[in-house]
Amino acid sequence: MLKSSFGLIIFIVLITGCVEENESQNWQESSIFTSEIATMIGEEGRIGVRYDDTEFGRFYANEEAFKRMWHLWGDEDELNEKLKVIGTHESGGDPITLVSGIVIGSPNNGADGHTISSLLFPQSGMWKLDAYTGESLFGTIFVRVHD
Repeated sequence: MLKSSFGLIIFIVLITGCVEENESQNWQESSIFTSEIATMIGEEGRIGVRYDDTEFGRFYANEEAFKRMWHLWGDEDELNEKLKVIGTHESGGDPITLVSGIVIGSPNNGADGHTISSLLFPQSGMWKLDAYTGESLFGTIFVRVHD
């Protein structure tokens, strides 16, 4: 019995390590989609932030992206909370708060709610943006930040 328990523990440790390694290796930029007239990056029908893959629409390291409009699709309870966005760089390190305590406003561009924020990324590369409404994870967006 002790051998089988030890074997199970080793198996779980190996699987957990593989899952964590795969998560960091599979970071791919989220889909770009259009809702009404707005081009966004994110999860279509759930969460998106205004974006276009041009010199003027991309995110750049150490350059503040002013007036980025967030669009959220969800129920009234979710959208009555404040938006908070935590960013994690692909290389690891401590996550940073990119957006905090912003009220989600009225419908816009086909979404159930929207709000505007600025974003400032301290380094280039892939970033995972975990968006929360209140204490609940609302959605995740992966973006590439350019030099």
